[in-house]
Amino acid sequence: IDGYDSPRASERRGTFSIPVVDAGGGPTRPSNDNCSGAIDITNIACGKIPASNKNATSLCNGDPSFTPGSTENSVWYYYVPPVTGSYTISYANAKGYDCLGHIQNSLFPFPSSANGAGIQFALYTSSTNNCNGTFSELPTSAISTGALNGQVTLNLTGGQKYYILIDGFLGFQCDFEF
Repeated sequence: IDGYDSPRASERRGTFSIPVVDAGGGPTRPSNDNCSGAIDITNIACGKIPASNKNATSLCNGDPSFTPGSTENSVWYYYVPPVTGSYTISYANAKGYDCLGHIQNSLFPFPSSANGAGIQFALYTSSTNNCNGTFSELPTSAISTGALNGQVTLNLTGGQKYYILIDGFLGFQCDFEF
């Protein structure tokens, strides 16, 4: 876009808009692609649930970032512990063609058996107890190494809503058990 060639400065600038419309036909996004669609896992009793971050997106400046790291294709869950105590949250068996580090070159030097391929996750609280608040990462809750299996054990407060953000490490898209 260029300014109009005119000797008067007032004619060389102005405002404009460029409308962008989703033409559709793209991949179907997961229902928990954004925080507002976070899946409640409170009543899952020590069972494994199949999950995926395939076709997920990450809002520009909308998802918290991992330390160190970034989010590219995140999905959201939340958990409300019934009582205060120690809880272990884990994921396992991260797999899929785009998950196992099949791209092995100078940009992605990770063989499929090494850390660096897989997913990363962290737990957050919200200042308003919903998605509109400011998120605070729980200390020691993040796993951002891209491991294929991982878990954290934390002391959680009964009745407090905890948001769980899961993302593909280096943009990987994976199926996993949660």
